[in-house]
Amino acid sequence: MRDPRSVSPSTGQKPISSACASHSTEVRRHDRPAARRPVRAVVRPWLGTRCRGADLDSCREPRRGGAGGRVRRALSRVVAAAAPRLGTLGRMTLGNVKPTHVREWLTERGEVLAPSTLKYVRTFLAAVMASARDDRLITWSPVEGVTVKAAGRSTKAYRQEVLTDEQVEALRKAMPERYHALVTLLAVAGLRIGEALALTVDDIDREAGVIHVRRSMAPNGKTAGPVKSAQSDRAVPVPRDLVKVLSAHMLAFPPLDHVLGRLVFSTPTGLPVRYHRLRWQFEQAAIKAEVPGATPHALRHRAGSVLLNAGVPAATVARALGHTERVLLDIYSHALPEGDDLLRAAMAQRARSGTDVARKGLRVAK
Repeated sequence: MRDPRSVSPSTGQKPISSACASHSTEVRRHDRPAARRPVRAVVRPWLGTRCRGADLDSCREPRRGGAGGRVRRALSRVVAAAAPRLGTLGRMTLGNVKPTHVREWLTERGEVLAPSTLKYVRTFLAAVMASARDDRLITWSPVEGVTVKAAGRSTKAYRQEVLTDEQVEALRKAMPERYHALVTLLAVAGLRIGEALALTVDDIDREAGVIHVRRSMAPNGKTAGPVKSAQSDRAVPVPRDLVKVLSAHMLAFPPLDHVLGRLVFSTPTGLPVRYHRLRWQFEQAAIKAEVPGATPHALRHRAGSVLLNAGVPAATVARALGHTERVLLDIYSHALPEGDDLLRAAMAQRARSGTDVARKGLRVAK
């Protein structure tokens, strides 16, 4: 008798019973002990092969220049946005993760991440799962077939409420005293938090009233890398009052001697400021001051919105914030609520001028 599991000579295919047996084997393989490892335990070795070790902080230290630097900067964004915040997904075992869990996690991260960053995060998770599949820890990747929205500016992400002067002052008072000048700097000059934490005494030109932005502090506070883009390497004109605030701060809290220079901002223990620790202090201060959504980036957003509302040309504001003019208008277009009214007024004036010319022409013709 012919073995029912053999290949059919007419179709060249295995019978259904054989296919079911093969599927059961795949399921058992997916349920092997290796698949019971938590996702977080697989992420760390994967990062270790792409960084200088399994330390997540080493992935956040970008190198200057070249394609390798761009790749590391992209990876640093992923590490900051995804690796420490795997949450429930990180605690799940590899064999239990389904596409539904991946979609839920990406949707959760999409509430606070820009679409472009979310795309990197999805690629990051897909690479981790593909590596686990190649190592035969699992038989298939639950990230396959899961997509994210195409990269683009999200109006939900950027149309945030602009902090008022009263809210900024309440937040400043709620922060530790050594960070009062930092809040003022972010709210007035619009520096990114990494740029502000890497600021040295030599970067402040007190006579000219200019702050030179040349580098950005890594989230771990150990090293500083290049600024975000070519436009970010800039000289920011600042008012004399801000220079006085920074000078008073440096008298009260002497600058920290560092390999980068004399850092303007430091911790009470005499170390460079770590962003994640500072972010937690901002969150606590926001709760205390009853200012929801008060983050370092919200202060930068406030600075750009105030400048545009004051009538400063968009090109000038873009240079001060380290943006291109196109990106600036894309992000801060809502900061010009009077734009439609000015357009209507100009059109009305133009229409009146055209009517007057037409009337004069008729009188001349008569």
